[in-house]
Amino acid sequence: MSAHSKKKLAIFLIIGVILIIISILPNVNNSRGQSLLGAGDESPPTTTIEYASPLVEMGGERWINTNTTVYVNAT
Repeated sequence: MSAHSKKKLAIFLIIGVILIIISILPNVNNSRGQSLLGAGDESPPTTTIEYASPLVEMGGERWINTNTTVYVNAT
């Protein structure tokens, strides 16, 4: 392996290690599971479930089948 190839390989490895470290650091947590770096989301998402047709409502209950499209949204 030539000196030029060794230099390119060393640079490639250094960049790879730096990218791995950058990707791991934001995920470091303290003992409570909260992220130590950056802003954290303190509130859970609000979820809603909506049904398309076919949908049958009888006696206050909703009945669906395997052909019913179900939408689950989280914001």
